[in-house]
Amino acid sequence: MFYLKTVLTFFLFFTTILIHPAKGIDKQNENIQRSRGVVQELHKSFFNELSAAIKEGGIEKAIDVCHKAAQKITDSFKTDKQSIRRVSLQVRNPKNKPDLYEKEKLKQMVADHKRGELKNEYYEIVEKDGVKYFRYLSPILIKPPCLSCHGKKERLSPSIVKVLEVKYPEDKAFGYSNGDPRGAFSVIIKQ
Repeated sequence: MFYLKTVLTFFLFFTTILIHPAKGIDKQNENIQRSRGVVQELHKSFFNELSAAIKEGGIEKAIDVCHKAAQKITDSFKTDKQSIRRVSLQVRNPKNKPDLYEKEKLKQMVADHKRGELKNEYYEIVEKDGVKYFRYLSPILIKPPCLSCHGKKERLSPSIVKVLEVKYPEDKAFGYSNGDPRGAFSVIIKQ
């Protein structure tokens, strides 16, 4: 009988160890895939809106789209258990100011970029006030067209600078070079 109890105890112990991490891994993979998908769709939506605006009225029209539509587009991807937003250390729109967690991850991205070690994504589960959240950040990198509005301010077109000053009086989103991390898409999923 003792032998049977010992074998049964070991069996239950090892079954628990093997099953529970698998559930955790499956849940994490699900969160990663979900985050990647929503970031990809949001990025695609922004790209399509900005491309159409540039074709219609140039960079000034794109700034107008960013000013009027970017927040609405981002908000359309939110659900009861998931939020997504764009964050940056150098904000153009004050609504994109990072929380403390995002700020630390953005600083890490900048440091990783300087070392040539920038990752495509950063994620982990964190706990706040007894609630667990899956946090996911995907860097937004500066591409050549972005430099029209986010490059070194002295190199921008005076008409662009004027439009930005009117729409974003506290704008700090300048001084970037091609390939720099401009900020990140930040996804939070309640567990």
